Amino acid sequence: MAEIAELPAGFADRVLGAQSTFRFVMEAMARPGSVQRITADVGAPWPVMRGTAAIALTLFDHDTPIWLDHRMAEAASVARWLRFHTSVPVITDASVSQFALIGDGDALPGLDCFCLGSNEYPDRSTTLILQVESLTKGPAYVLQGPGIEAWLEHDMQGPGDWPEATFVAVAGDEVVGYAKFSISSTSATSAYHDLTAVKRDWRGRGVARALKTAQIGWAKANGYELLRTTNDERNTPMRRLNEQLGYRPWIGRLFLRGVPCVGDREERRFGNPQGEGSAQAHGHNAVLLSPENQRRSGDVLELSLQPVEAKQAR
Repeated sequence: MAEIAELPAGFADRVLGAQSTFRFVMEAMARPGSVQRITADVGAPWPVMRGTAAIALTLFDHDTPIWLDHRMAEAASVARWLRFHTSVPVITDASVSQFALIGDGDALPGLDCFCLGSNEYPDRSTTLILQVESLTKGPAYVLQGPGIEAWLEHDMQGPGDWPEATFVAVAGDEVVGYAKFSISSTSATSAYHDLTAVKRDWRGRGVARALKTAQIGWAKANGYELLRTTNDERNTPMRRLNEQLGYRPWIGRLFLRGVPCVGDREERRFGNPQGEGSAQAHGHNAVLLSPENQRRSGDVLELSLQPVEAKQAR
């Protein structure tokens, strides 16, 4: 108890502090290079800056392993404070971390030591939270990236990106949301919801529902029988909307933790002989599945479009 009592407090107001910090973080991510001021009242152990502490309390949890650089790691109170307030696992392998706290910006390690993600899953890359002494003095940091042109080419102008399967919500002269399908050349009867996005100020006002309803109507009118989408497990409003529209969950991504079991060329079945909670190996490594070593990161959802409904929609 004495050790816990020495730790600095977290947010003075946990709800309002997390909400305001999340808003500033989203603005910073959406507008790279812009300066955002985190105003939440928060305690922090040395050498963690107040803004860094607020971001940690907002984004970290037991499913987001973090890596600490030498300055953060040499202060034992930092790891204790993070674990106490967020239950976050602190790891030593930067390549599998979801976040990295960099207390010494001048000694930033090479970015290739972190998880880089991929074009298909950029969200799997490590997010760096980098502390510097000043934003106006000292060494300058140059921000570079592919920019909007590369995003358009990759996400909006591919062979499966059809203008007629892209929907935009407009209020007066303002674009407040959009949604698009990704059309596969290998399946003439199914389509994938590539993205649904609504401006923050317009969320909770039925824009996403209107966009998805328009997409479903278009799919029915054009002979599609099955629609698929993915849904982050933490995005409760979109999960609720998809359920109301008739989407049903299918197998998503599972992160497995456990000791690998090497299979041979014969089929092996582990666990329940009836098949529940079991895994099979066909000459490959397998991991025993159990509720303790599985974590779902998101859902794959499917919506079956019945022929009778398609006729009514026309």
